[in-house]
This record gives sequence, C-alpha cells and structure tokens, in this order.
Amino acid sequence: MGKILASAFLIIGLLFLVVVQDLRIKLVYIRDDKKEKLEINLDFLLISFSVSPSWPFMGGSSDSIDRGKVKESKDGVQTPFLKELFNFFYCRSRHLVNLMRLFLRFTRWQNLHFIVRFGFKDAALTGMSAGTLWAIGGIIQPLIQQNFIFENSSPLLDIQPTFDEEQLLLIKAYLQFRIRLYQIFYLFLLSVPLILPSRGEINRWTNIRFKV
Repeated sequence: MGKILASAFLIIGLLFLVVVQDLRIKLVYIRDDKKEKLEINLDFLLISFSVSPSWPFMGGSSDSIDRGKVKESKDGVQTPFLKELFNFFYCRSRHLVNLMRLFLRFTRWQNLHFIVRFGFKDAALTGMSAGTLWAIGGIIQPLIQQNFIFENSSPLLDIQPTFDEEQLLLIKAYLQFRIRLYQIFYLFLLSVPLILPSRGEINRWTNIRFKV
C-alpha cells in the first residue's frame, strides 16, 4: 500500500512539474514580392518542433474561399459569407474580449521585431511612404512599451526605404513569448463556449420552418 501511495504522489508531483513549465512560442513571418511564409516554433522542456501552416490567403491560393460570393441555403435564401462571419464574432464579442485580456495577462513577452523594407519606382512616393510609416511607428512603439513588458529586449519597429530598387517589398516579423501549460488548459476550457452555438443562433435555428 505504501508503494502505491508513493507512486501516486510521484506521478502527481511529476504532472505538477510539467503543467507549471513554460511553453515557449516563437512566430516568424516573412513576406517578399514573390512568396510569404509563416513559421511557428514550440519549445517545451526538451521537446522542440516547428510547423509552417498554409492558409488560403497566404500565397494567393486559387482554392481560397471567395468571400465576396454568397452561398445559397436550403430554404432558397442567399446569405452572404461575411454577414455570417460577422454575426458569429458579434455574438461572442464579449467572451472573446475577456478571453484575450486573460491571455495577455498570462503571457510573458520576450522579443518583438518588425522590419519593413520597401521601394517604389517613384523615389518621391518611396520617401512619402517612409515618412508616413515612421510617423505611425513612432506612435505605436511607445504604446507597445507602455502596455507590454519585454523580458529580453525592447520591441523593434524598423522601416527601411530603398531608393536603388525599382520595386521592392520585404516584411519580416518576429515575436517570441512564453506561457505556462496549465494556463493554456485554462484558456482552452474558457474557449469551449465559443464553439457552442450562442443563444441567438439557437433561437434562429429553432424558428426555422422545415418543409416535409
């Protein structure tokens, strides 16, 4: 009996040590004139792996959903895709905001680098665009520093205009943060109501008259 209890306490202790460990997440986004790439790196204890998701809006895929088109429902009424998407998030907006606030409170930020290098055929247009982006960056960077604490380095927003290229657009974004495993489980449990239909959607579906 004593060995069973000792084994149980050992397993519980190991599980506790695991769930309080940090999951380190690094997001790297690179876009140039011809292609774009998103890479997600996850580090947990001695385990490390990376994924490169491919989304319909990345790379100009022809198989992506045409959000401008409308789809026809079974009762013959055409419902725009954007309207359904707006209703979905609108019904859950309060829950989404609370969930995002909790995520930001749990997250410990480490690095943020955002670099834009660009150039147009018109040098004057390049200079005007650079001035506009510098002004926007001068507003955004202090706001980030006031609302977020970075452990390793201050956030870097770098605008690099080039006047020796005919046309160039290069974007590099790098974000690294860490969050504990039990906090991820907690956020997942809180996000379950987002998957379930809201009261408004339930009422909408129950009021539909089905033809037999």
